Amino acid sequence: MTNAESQIPTQGPLSVLTEEAWTSVSENLRYGGQPHLRRCYRIPIDYLHFNIENGRYRTKFMLLQKANPDVTIDPRQERWRQEIFRLLNGTWEDPNYPVGTKKDRQYFIQLVEDIKERGQERPGIVLETGGIMSGNRRLAALMHLYDESQNERFRYFEAFIIPSAGSVTSADIWHLEMSAQTPARLTRDYEAIELLLKIRQGVECFAALNPPGGRTTAIKAVANEFAKTEEHIIDELLTLQEIEKYLRTIGHPEEWWLAEGQTEVFTEIPPLLQASRTNAMSHEDQSKLLRTIYHLIQNDNADYRLIRDIRTSIGPVTRRRSVRRTPAVTRVLIENAPTTATLQQGRTRMTEEASQQIAERFRSEFQATREEGAPLIKAERAESNLRILVEILERQGIDDARQIEKLARSLTKSEVLVQRALQILQERS
Repeated sequence: MTNAESQIPTQGPLSVLTEEAWTSVSENLRYGGQPHLRRCYRIPIDYLHFNIENGRYRTKFMLLQKANPDVTIDPRQERWRQEIFRLLNGTWEDPNYPVGTKKDRQYFIQLVEDIKERGQERPGIVLETGGIMSGNRRLAALMHLYDESQNERFRYFEAFIIPSAGSVTSADIWHLEMSAQTPARLTRDYEAIELLLKIRQGVECFAALNPPGGRTTAIKAVANEFAKTEEHIIDELLTLQEIEKYLRTIGHPEEWWLAEGQTEVFTEIPPLLQASRTNAMSHEDQSKLLRTIYHLIQNDNADYRLIRDIRTSIGPVTRRRSVRRTPAVTRVLIENAPTTATLQQGRTRMTEEASQQIAERFRSEFQATREEGAPLIKAERAESNLRILVEILERQGIDDARQIEKLARSLTKSEVLVQRALQILQERS
């Protein structure tokens, strides 16, 4: 298709580029409701600046903000350029935030080695202002390589340039960023928490773009983007909502890095809460149970299996047989609930020991209850199956003689087993 748009900005840092910087690569990028054929240019890395505030490294930017309160962070200034560079290369640390970024170091080194060997295989996307929209870590790798070798090969970042405003909406920017994250060798997937935040950001962007369609249409658009079902996106939003509630309760709202590596635990909380409602648990007990779970998470004494066992101890999630008393094994957690003030004091040796004791006691009593209750559960299940069988026979019957014979034989064997089970119970009573 023909492209009538200007490829090189008329003002700003990128306006000095000439058509000689074109790499001969062009690609259709979709924004403003239609595709635009954009050229990929070789841009000197000095003309560009990091832009991670709303990208895939948003939590890292928020970490930097938290460590520098009441300060305006301008990534075009050398001080902040270097700080963000350290965030991306896995060397950033702050004495007040031991989380740091050291765990990212191996991924950065892998990317550096890959670019050194093969070059920048995937073009980035930049705004006319010089801000990176897709490719912040690749820019950091090129900066590292150029600083190390002064080799001109690493002095240029290959990228498509798109308008910074006007026809480009926040939904367009979100879509362009996501579409640029195609799988590539030695590049890292989103952190679990980052992915949840990107999903919510996408829903918010699309909902704002199309108010009549609202949240329903937005969820559908995001589901299409990720090639997932709408139900999956809704579940992801619920998980993020539970993480948000947890962070608020422990007194660290929006400090998303505190939930890194724990998102799987939070996926189990919505069904657990549903089970507590299904089984008519009081609001007060629900609140206490949730505080205990937060206590366990905060002190690294909870995994998804434990939360799933807690849910099982409460009762069924969807079928409410009758209002029932909360089992003693669940009350172990409810009766040992910490106060919100305790949660907000943070993790200490004392809280670690207390939460470990609670977890161990629950596991022990849950296992004992499950072993003791197994015979009863199996007997009730057999009774339920036989009741359903009688209802089917009364309603429609069976005409096939061979099926009738097999069924009669099976029921006769069942009758023998029932008599044997009753005999054992009488002997032990």
